[in-house]
Amino acid sequence: MRNPYGFKSHVKWCGVPFNEQQFWDSMERLPWSGCWIWTKASLHYGYGGVVWYPHPGAKHVLTGIHRVAWTLTYGPIPPKMEVMHTCDVTPCGNPAHLKLGTHLENMKDARAKDRHCRGERGRSKLTEAEAREILSLKGTGPAMPLAEKYGVGPGAITAIWRRMYWKHLDGCSQ
Repeated sequence: MRNPYGFKSHVKWCGVPFNEQQFWDSMERLPWSGCWIWTKASLHYGYGGVVWYPHPGAKHVLTGIHRVAWTLTYGPIPPKMEVMHTCDVTPCGNPAHLKLGTHLENMKDARAKDRHCRGERGRSKLTEAEAREILSLKGTGPAMPLAEKYGVGPGAITAIWRRMYWKHLDGCSQ
């Protein structure tokens, strides 16, 4: 019977429990990089995803395979800690490529390696030149006309003005 409720209810419908061996077998080992690439379902931004029971008797959750790989190899993830990829390959589940860090450490690592979304290489609708122009127009009027001109919401304009978006811009000159 087809599962009409999506991936999260797979275990409920199929009665298939989490299988650790099947989990590890679902990774393709790449000898040239050492990465173990997840070959099954993926989450947002390319992270591998799996339905998993974090501990006996727990409700199943949809989580990243890097978190499952860490837990199966090293034990529970401490509170307020994140599992970071040292290889920067989001579908990688090789425990040797994973380390723990705080959210701040993870974001600093992403910035240092230029992995943060920004401009033409990220998911932004705006180019860097457009963001600079918007920044230069701060205080000259309301955000709405600029939002309509650039095809974004007024919140995006004010976020640029407040330096919440496009933080890396060093000034407002073009």
